[in-house]
Amino acid sequence: MLRKENLEIKAIIFDLDNLLIDSYKDHFESFYYVLKKRGFKIKKEDVFRKFGVSAFELVRGLIPKIKNNEIKKIVQEKEEEYRKILRKRGVKIFSGVKELLDFLKKKKIKLIISSSASEENISLILKKSFLGKYFKKFVASEHTKKHKPNPEPLIKAAKIIRISPKNCIYVGDSIYEMIAAKRAKMFSVAILSGSYSRKELKKAGANLIFKDIKEFKKFLEKIL
Repeated sequence: MLRKENLEIKAIIFDLDNLLIDSYKDHFESFYYVLKKRGFKIKKEDVFRKFGVSAFELVRGLIPKIKNNEIKKIVQEKEEEYRKILRKRGVKIFSGVKELLDFLKKKKIKLIISSSASEENISLILKKSFLGKYFKKFVASEHTKKHKPNPEPLIKAAKIIRISPKNCIYVGDSIYEMIAAKRAKMFSVAILSGSYSRKELKKAGANLIFKDIKEFKKFLEKIL
C-alpha cells in the first residue's frame, strides 16, 4: 500500500485512451474501415487487447506480413478517419475524471499526458474537451523514438515537467503501460477501464489497481 511517507508525490502522468476518454469504439471503427478497404477483417478483441502500443505496432501485430510503408499509409488513413469521427461525435470522457483533475489541481500536483496517440489526435482531444484546461503539456507518439512498453515516453514526460521519476505516479489501463512504468522506476497505478484483468495488470508490474477513476480519487484523498 502506498503511504504519504513512502512516496512524495509531485506529479501524475496519465495515459489517455481508455483511461481518461472512452475512445475504443471510435478507434476500432476507424481501424476497421481502413483495413476493410484493403481486404482485411479484424475483430474487436484483437484491437482492444493491443491498446497501449503505437498505432504502427498495433497494425503490424494485426497483419504481420505487411510492409512498413503500407503500415504507415494505413496508420495515416486510420488517424484521419478517427479525427473525422471525433469531430462528429465529440470526446467521451469517463465519469469522475473532472473531479479527479480538479482535486489534483487544488493539491498543486503537476499533470501531463504520455500517450501512444498522435500529436494531432491529442491536440484535437484537448481542444474539443475540458481536458485542455488541465493538460498544457503532453508526450505523443511522434515525440519519442521508442514507445510503450519501452519507458522512454514516461521518462520524457517527467523531464518535461522537471520532476524526478521517483516522485511521479503513472496511471494507465494496459499491461504495456505497467511494464513501461516499472522500467522507468515510477510508481504505477492501473485502472480497470481497458481490456486487461486485475491479475494481468498485477503480473505486468502494477503497484496499485483500482476499478475506476472514482475509486482512485478516493484513495488519493486519503494520502494527499
